[in-house]
Amino acid sequence: MKSRGWLISVGLGALGVACSAGAGNDSPGQSASGESVYAITLSVTSASSLPKCTSALAGTIADVATPPGLWSCQAGHWFELPCTTLLAGAVAYSSSSHALWACVSSTWAAVPVPSGATGAQGPAGPTGATGLESLLRVTPEPNGAHCPTGGERIDTGLDKDSSGQLDPNEVQQTAYVCNAVPPPRCGDGTVDVGEQCDAAGESADCNLDCTLAVCGDGKVNGSAGEQCDVAGHQDTPTCVAATCKVSRCGDGHVNSPAGEQCDGGGVDSTNCDSDCTTPACGDGHLNVAREQCDDGNNVNGDGCSATCQLPSTGTSPTGVLVTLIIEPESDAESYSVQMDGQVLQMVSASGTIDLTLPAGHDAITVVANDASGHPFARLTQTVDVNDGAVIVLTGAWTFI
Repeated sequence: MKSRGWLISVGLGALGVACSAGAGNDSPGQSASGESVYAITLSVTSASSLPKCTSALAGTIADVATPPGLWSCQAGHWFELPCTTLLAGAVAYSSSSHALWACVSSTWAAVPVPSGATGAQGPAGPTGATGLESLLRVTPEPNGAHCPTGGERIDTGLDKDSSGQLDPNEVQQTAYVCNAVPPPRCGDGTVDVGEQCDAAGESADCNLDCTLAVCGDGKVNGSAGEQCDVAGHQDTPTCVAATCKVSRCGDGHVNSPAGEQCDGGGVDSTNCDSDCTTPACGDGHLNVAREQCDDGNNVNGDGCSATCQLPSTGTSPTGVLVTLIIEPESDAESYSVQMDGQVLQMVSASGTIDLTLPAGHDAITVVANDASGHPFARLTQTVDVNDGAVIVLTGAWTFI
């Protein structure tokens, strides 16, 4: 570049530096006299602040504040100008900031420059050529490498053909404004950090809170077939911890918190009543697996012995053998057959029994008992009792 002619005289202690610059076409920013005088046209705080070295900046000399030094834009790159023995005595001057630098003792040192008098206003220069218009184009950007969740692409450049449109060959810079990436959440179907699973909802293997479904985790997972779930693996009155099923008498699991003493699957057995209590003669529950009757006491002579056995049946001088069919009462668990106020026999809820009755025309009363052995309804009917007769007791039950 051509440098304006000027003369600088600087005193630096014992070292005197005198430089003059004239017109010439040597290295950019350097005088033609070979006295290494550089014209600084750019000042930045650090080397990382230097702009891109383009063809428009070729030959530009920049001074960098930290660390102090001079840099030159050459062949598309910035190169630091070292203060070497070869450049000792070289100076650089910034006409905009009036800063003067000198290469002394291997260091570019700032030299104070006194301010001169303001010169007269020069004549106005000629009007410059009309510049090119800067254009901007915004287009949608699909999901991809630039924007994982999509966004907008912004292209900028000069309208070189003055068409008013930014053509592809006129684009100088491109930027992207991307949509925000949604934060990970349980239920989005992706197993994120901190999640054990994510089925985008509940599944047989995964709870709604993205933890693995396990019976006993305290979380009821209906997809896994759980009806309840007790953390700590301890039964409650309503839940069986081992199976996560609602507790009920007859499920085969003895649930002590629910008051069960045993559980024979809902049927009488020799060691468990169907109501999940330990069987005992005289408890009022007819356990057909071990008792012939149970009238709620352990007294002989009342139609049911103290050991819950019936008197022997069959034809006798005092009676005839008949078959008695009782119309079931929906809530009955057992029945007691009575005549003249005496209990003749306790039977299960099957409703059909063979027993010995006095021959003749007489009234028979059947009392229905609930699961606890308590009577709650009665049915009375007058019948003819003949040997081998089949007697069907039917009619309206009277609640007592």
